[in-house]
Amino acid sequence: TQMLQKVQEQDGAYFFSLVPYAMALGVGMAFAKRFGKLRLENCPYLLSGTETTMTAREWMVRLHRVYTAMGARARRIPMERTLAFIRNFRR
Repeated sequence: TQMLQKVQEQDGAYFFSLVPYAMALGVGMAFAKRFGKLRLENCPYLLSGTETTMTAREWMVRLHRVYTAMGARARRIPMERTLAFIRNFRR
């Protein structure tokens, strides 16, 4: 944890640079846990609407929610298009 804190101090975006890969590998929460209670700056690619700092775990929860919502939307789009096509075809 101390080494991660030192790296995070040198590169404020370190966590956010690596967390997408950790999520893709299914180890996002374990990766975030290694940062302990270290407060992180705001995510450079996700606007939070707040100026407060959060722990890596809190950011991981927020990122996971966004990722899940994006996935749900991506799955809905083809279905919506298919249903629109069927409705138009029946006319």
